Amino acid sequence: MPEMSFTRSVVPLCLAGFARRRGLAALGVVAAVWLAGAGCTSVYERAEQAMPPDPGSRLTLRVEEARRAEGLCTQSCARLHDDLARHAPAETVSADLDRLELAGFDLKRRTMAAREAVGSSQPAPDLSREIGRLEARSKAVLDYVGLARNAEPATQSARLEPLLSAVR
Repeated sequence: MPEMSFTRSVVPLCLAGFARRRGLAALGVVAAVWLAGAGCTSVYERAEQAMPPDPGSRLTLRVEEARRAEGLCTQSCARLHDDLARHAPAETVSADLDRLELAGFDLKRRTMAAREAVGSSQPAPDLSREIGRLEARSKAVLDYVGLARNAEPATQSARLEPLLSAVR
């Protein structure tokens, strides 16, 4: 019986298994890339379909989005005010400030989108005033958060009053 060497019998089997696993891995990578690429275009297509084609309607939609973001700022202000009034722990107040800051940045972003939509249409004077009011509100919220981070709770509460009274 001829003598078989280790390299002639075992090594080819190991290499065949490695090639099979490598082929499956490559197939998995190709499938993942294909699925990721297919998903990217659909997000943009859906957003484009959801936007009204008329520039005036687009502006109105953007202003409504900014108003909803302002509502979230108001809710965040009220929650912070309540927590300051009941002398909540510093961690709670810090989380409330984070929430208010996030709402302020969202309001700023949405107001900037509304301002950008003005460029493509001739806005009504009341919409221009509303965008200006929303811009001032987002600036006031973000300025408050910047000052309140290192202030005492009594100072935080006193500076929060004008933000709450502006909405009431």
